[in-house]
Amino acid sequence: MIQPLQKASQAGLPILTVDTFIGDGDYLNGPVKFPLSSLPPTMSWAVEIACNALIDAIGGKGKIYIQNVKRGISSTDAREDGCKKVAAANKDITLVAVDYNDDDPTKAQAQVEAMLQKTPDLGGIFGTNVFSARAPGPW
Repeated sequence: MIQPLQKASQAGLPILTVDTFIGDGDYLNGPVKFPLSSLPPTMSWAVEIACNALIDAIGGKGKIYIQNVKRGISSTDAREDGCKKVAAANKDITLVAVDYNDDDPTKAQAQVEAMLQKTPDLGGIFGTNVFSARAPGPW
C-alpha cells in the first residue's frame, strides 16, 4: 500500500494511519515520511484486558493458543506480543503455540482443528484478527 498511499499524499490528500503503520512507523526519521501522523496499534491496555479475560474464562490456569494472521503487521504483531506477555506473567498458563493463517479462514479452521486434536485439554484461543478469532468450524 506504500506506493498508492504515497501517490495520494503527493496529490495533496492528508494521510493518517490508524491501528497499523506504514514502513517502520517513524514518519520523521524512517524510510516512509508522508503520513501526517499515526494512531498507534499498541493499545496494550486493550490486549491485556482481552488476554486476561481469556485467562479468567478458563479459571486462571491451563493452556492457551494464539491464532494470528502473519508476522509483519504492526497491529496483529502487537496483539500477539501483548498476549504472550500476559501469558508469561501468569505462572499457571502455558502458551502451547502460535499459528499464522495468512488471512485465510480455511487455513485458520484447519490450524484450529489440528491444535484441538494435538491439545485436547486446550483451555482457550486468543485470535488477533477477524479470521483468527472467527475460524469457521463445527463449534
